[in-house]
Amino acid sequence: MKRDGICRNLLAAFAALACFHLAAQEKSRDVRWEASFKETYSCKATGRDVAFAVRTPPKIEGREKYPLVVVLKGGPRVNPSADLPFFEIKPAGGGIWGYRSMSAVDAMQAIAFMKRNYPIDPDRISLAGSSAGGSGAMHLASLHPHEFSCVVPLVAAGNDYPLTSFQNLPVAFHHGDRDWTSAICDARVQFQKMKAAGCPVILQEYPGAGHSIPRPHEPITKWMLEQERHPVQPDPKPIDFLEGAAWNLYRGDPMIVVYGTGGGHPERLKHLRAAAEKLARCGGPHSGFMNHTRFPVVADSDLTPEQEATANLLLVGAEEENSVAKRMLSKWPVGFEIGHLTAGDRQRLPMRDQVLSLGLTHPEHPDRFVYLVAPHLEDLSGFA
Repeated sequence: MKRDGICRNLLAAFAALACFHLAAQEKSRDVRWEASFKETYSCKATGRDVAFAVRTPPKIEGREKYPLVVVLKGGPRVNPSADLPFFEIKPAGGGIWGYRSMSAVDAMQAIAFMKRNYPIDPDRISLAGSSAGGSGAMHLASLHPHEFSCVVPLVAAGNDYPLTSFQNLPVAFHHGDRDWTSAICDARVQFQKMKAAGCPVILQEYPGAGHSIPRPHEPITKWMLEQERHPVQPDPKPIDFLEGAAWNLYRGDPMIVVYGTGGGHPERLKHLRAAAEKLARCGGPHSGFMNHTRFPVVADSDLTPEQEATANLLLVGAEEENSVAKRMLSKWPVGFEIGHLTAGDRQRLPMRDQVLSLGLTHPEHPDRFVYLVAPHLEDLSGFA
């Protein structure tokens, strides 16, 4: 028994040593210092590889961790240097202008990748953005106030976020007083509201400047690098339906089109899938939105729990055809009875020869949006 115990201890010691060695290997990742290049992570929501831009500082002897500056669309035009040493990333976006071509999911996955693989100081992760990217920076920070040391919106303020998220998160608005695209009055109003709420906020106005911030930008970057994440952040106000699930559909958050396979009629299945493929090419509220790619399409039986948790869903098929829609309807305040749509005590609506379009929050993931397109048609040949 004693020999067995010794063997077990030796095995445990070797296992611990192996884990330590693997951890050391991960932390000793080769860093390309003072360089600009692309990194890639695997998107949890879509399963696709996503590239994003990285800039690194020169290596400073004796320094173990560096600040990370996250830029949405545009930020201070400053290169990392020995005087201002920081890593910079630009999360992926494309298809249309600004933050609305990326999402909070994209940005947070890129940040997580950097924290895993580079010597990043988790208490000095700052967020900046210009124009729509500035509004996006405020939106992203409001969703994840515990992640960032400060936020710097340039020529944008936004107004779709709970102020309670910024009670311990410094914000520095920079705005030209002749901005023809994003009026300075919006920045002034948001500044006044945040100041009245006790938030640590700054508004720097630039007389005569338009929709850009005149250089030099080094003072802005220096201020960002000096900020440190507050050790205790208040829990942000729960985001309601309009500000959360529905709104993020237009912020570029990942969406998956899910078609039903349970109808038992091969011809209907063919048309439902064709409709899903067509919807997958229509990436948003106007022509050209996210036209660089298409939304992924999966069968209801192939949808994974991880996809449900991280992506909005567009469900195609009536409740008897789409198992995901059927499950959702059992938890939504609407239902079906003998071909009629029901909603509490309201008058029942006949669905025969109708196509139901219905959008609600995901019952298990309140920050996710679900949109149902349910054709109650005998002939689906013209549906797609």
